[in-house]
Formats: sequence, structure tokens, C-alpha cells
Amino acid sequence: MKPSSTITIAILVLVLLGSLIFIAFFSPRSNSSNQLLPEPISGFQNIVTPTSPVNLNTKPNKEDVLTGDSVFQVQLVDGSVLTTHDFTMSPDTQTTLDKSLTYVLFPKDNTAPLEYEINYLSESKSFVVILAKEPIAETRRAAAEDLMNRLGISNQELCSLSVRVQVPRWVSDFYSDKNLGFPNCPGAVKFSGD
Repeated sequence: MKPSSTITIAILVLVLLGSLIFIAFFSPRSNSSNQLLPEPISGFQNIVTPTSPVNLNTKPNKEDVLTGDSVFQVQLVDGSVLTTHDFTMSPDTQTTLDKSLTYVLFPKDNTAPLEYEINYLSESKSFVVILAKEPIAETRRAAAEDLMNRLGISNQELCSLSVRVQVPRWVSDFYSDKNLGFPNCPGAVKFSGD
């Protein structure tokens, strides 16, 4: 090997090592109090975190969620619109930067496995609920109850929402391509206990 080639390689190695050392010691550290909450299964990114402290491991009850006079509209399967309580203002929701999606994860900490995700798509005023835990029937009932409480709606109104309830393939290969619907709703997949 020529001496000039050896010198060039040595310089490149030194520059690479210097860059790695600079990144390791001088790159900004994330502050654990400002870390983003877990990202949804649906893969949306650029999440805005809530500004107020949130208890990440408890499901909200109706009184916690339905405070204030905020309302918003959701799409029904017949094309009409239902005015409900605005769950997007709840402190435990996250919204994408472009405001196209608002979602809730339960539970939201990184120490417990995700059970379900409720996504609200603002453009279509519809929902996608992803069930991430078996038994699917129990998880679906919990997600349905949570959504009813957040919106302040009845089971009959829940059944009329434009919503897709699904599971990822890693939860159930058999049910992954199906819209499971909510329990006791027309067209919903029936599980024991429904």
C-alpha cells in the first residue's frame, strides 16, 4: 500500500472516531420529564404530548372526561353526524402535529403491555380502535366502555359510530383482516361473553 493511501485511511478513521466521540459526549440529552408518551400501534409519529400531568395507568371515568362544555362531531355509519363530548381535550390524549389524528393508549406507560388504542381521524370524523391484547373479547369490551365514557354516549350510539375495530396480526392472525365491531352491535364478530 502506498504511504499516501495509508495516511488518507488514517485521517478518515480519526475523523470518524472524532465524530462518534463528539456525538456521544456533546449531543443533546433528552429530559425524562419531557419524553414522549408511547407511540400508537398505528404508526403515526410527530406526537404532541399533554401539557398537564396525567396518571398514565388508570382508565378515566365519566366524570373525569366529561367536564366542561366542549363538544365535537363524529361521523355515524348512515352519514349523519353526532355531537358528543370532546374527548380530544382530555389531558390523556395525544394529537399528531398536523392535527389529523388524536389518540388514546391504555395503559400509557412503558412498563405494562398495551391493551388497546383509540384513534380519532379528524378528516373523516371516524374512529379506528386497535386491540393489542388477548383475550380479544375482554379488551374489546374495555375499549368500548372507555370510548362511550369519553364521548358521553350510549351503547346504541356507539353502535352507530363510523368505527373500525381491529387487531394486529401479531395478536390474532385469524381476526387481523376483519372489522370486529363493538360487542352487541349489528355486524360485530361474536365472542363468548358478548
